[in-house]
Amino acid sequence: MAALSAGFVVILAPWLISWWRDPAAIAGLITAYGLFDADRLNLLQGIRDMGSWTSLTVRAEVYWDALNPALLFLDGVMWFPLAVPLVRGLVAYLTSRRGTPDWIVLATFFAAPAAIAVIGQPPVPGRLLLIAPAAAIIATRGCYPGAFKTTVAGSPETLETVATTR
Repeated sequence: MAALSAGFVVILAPWLISWWRDPAAIAGLITAYGLFDADRLNLLQGIRDMGSWTSLTVRAEVYWDALNPALLFLDGVMWFPLAVPLVRGLVAYLTSRRGTPDWIVLATFFAAPAAIAVIGQPPVPGRLLLIAPAAAIIATRGCYPGAFKTTVAGSPETLETVATTR
């Protein structure tokens, strides 16, 4: 974790230095994404404004609207035939054994709409494309005939389970 954190800081350092030298650049990004009024508020006031009850309510509504099945399947984010395997895959993920890769896929699926929620604008199909890869993986598990079995023979984790039991 320390190596990953150090690598993240090294990669982020040039941006932090440039933003520290020219605060107008970060203010321009904040204004461009509509996070808060950077001309009227400083950074701490803007963070407090984003954390207000009204702002959090709006962002939560945008998050849940992004997971609306009508938006996902009827407005062109994903193909409509993916709906049944996706629901079946979500049920399989939530009811059977899960390994670390399964948790990563579920976290990706539910974290993708957070990018839209941060800006607080109504979700549109073009912004929801981040959810498609995780949805495809989950739907693949929903198409698997043994998706709901937790035995070694019917589990998608058969190779992992067999390798650890020998």
